[in-house]
Amino acid sequence: MRIAIIGSGASGGLLALMINHYRPSWFVTIFEKESVLGGNHTWCFHPNDLTKRYSKIIDPLISVTWPRYQVKFPKFVRILNTSYCLIQSQSLEAALRRQAPHQLKIEPHEIQNPLGLLDQFDFVFDGRGLNQERIFELPGFQMFLGIELKFQRPHGCEYPIIMDSQVEQIDGYRFMYALPMDSTRLLLEDTYYSNTPDLDQKVLRDRIMNYAQNHFGAVDQVVRSEVGILPIPVSSLKFDDLDNKRIIPIGLRGGYFHPTTGYSFLQSLRFCSQFVDFVQSHEDLELWSQRYAYTQSVQTDYYYFLNKMMFLGAEPHKRFQIFERFYKLPEGLISRFYNMELGFSDKLRLLSGKPPFGPSTYLVRNTLKWLRRGKNSLKDVNETQHYIS
Repeated sequence: MRIAIIGSGASGGLLALMINHYRPSWFVTIFEKESVLGGNHTWCFHPNDLTKRYSKIIDPLISVTWPRYQVKFPKFVRILNTSYCLIQSQSLEAALRRQAPHQLKIEPHEIQNPLGLLDQFDFVFDGRGLNQERIFELPGFQMFLGIELKFQRPHGCEYPIIMDSQVEQIDGYRFMYALPMDSTRLLLEDTYYSNTPDLDQKVLRDRIMNYAQNHFGAVDQVVRSEVGILPIPVSSLKFDDLDNKRIIPIGLRGGYFHPTTGYSFLQSLRFCSQFVDFVQSHEDLELWSQRYAYTQSVQTDYYYFLNKMMFLGAEPHKRFQIFERFYKLPEGLISRFYNMELGFSDKLRLLSGKPPFGPSTYLVRNTLKWLRRGKNSLKDVNETQHYIS
C-alpha cells in the first residue's frame, strides 16, 4: 500500500514510525514544507499502558522523565507522585531521518490540495494542523509562549511545575509552566486559557523573564522559544472540509486532541496504535477510519461539556478555581483525565460536590453570544454526524 502523510508533527511523524515498524512492506512518503521535521515543539505526557505497549517507538524519543510534578494555587501547593515525560521535536526528526531514504521517503514540498496526491497514493493522511479559517468559530483557546533559558547558576527546580497559578490572573486563567531540562536549563511557558487567540509575544516574553529572575535567578542566555495556540472546542466540530474517504485528517486537523488541553501527542499515539492493530488492507482502512472518528466523537462529548462550563459559565478571572478544585482530587483520577481514560464513576466524581462558582448572568450572556456567533458551528455539528456515519 502507498501512503502519503502531509506534515511531520506528532501525528504525522508517529504515524510514519508506526507504519514502518508494523507494516514494513508499505511505502510511506512524508510531505513537509519546512526544512526541519517535527516542527519546534515540546510534547509532555503521563505514561500509561499505551505508551508502555509501544515503548519500542516511544522510549527512544523521550528526552527526560520525572518521577513527580507539582502544582501551585493560591490556597495550596501539591506534589503528585506521577511520572511525567518529555519529548522534543528534534528527537522525532532524528528518528524519521534514520529511516530515510530506505524505509521512508521525505519530500520537501508544501501540499495545499491533498486531492492532487490521490493519483499516486492509495491513502493520504492530512496532518497540516487546524484549518486557520475555522479558528474564530471556537469559544476558547489554550495559548502559550515558551522560552528555554540557561541560568548562570543551578536553578533549584528538581521536577516540573505543571501549573503555577499563584501568578497574576490575566486574560482568563493564567499559569506558569516550568520544565527542568537539567540543573541550569528550564523551559518556562506563560500559558492562558483565553477567549481569543490573540497572543502578544513581546508582552509574554517580558513576563517570563521577570518570573525567571524572581523565582530561579539570573539568566545566562535564551536557548530557544516556541509558541502554541491550541483549540478548546465545546462541540464536535468538523475540523477538515474535505469529504473524501481516501483523505484522512489526523492530529489537530482530524480533531484528535485532548479537548480540554489542546494537546495531541497521546491522542496521536492512540490513533496510530488503533491503526496498526486493525488495518491491513484498503478495505480495512476505509471502514476503520470512519468508525474511529465516530468513536472519538462519542468519547469527547463529556470533555466538551466541561469546556462549556469553563468558557461559557466561568468569569475569566475565576477560571483558576476550576483547576484549583480539580487538583484536590485523587492522583489516579487526574492521570485518567489527562489520558482520556475516565470511567463513569470518574465523571460523576468530577461533577460532584459544591461547584467553585454558582450560576451567573455571565453564563447566560456568553451562551447566547456563542450561539448567535455559532450558527455555522451548530451547522458543523450536523455535518460532522454526516461525515462519520
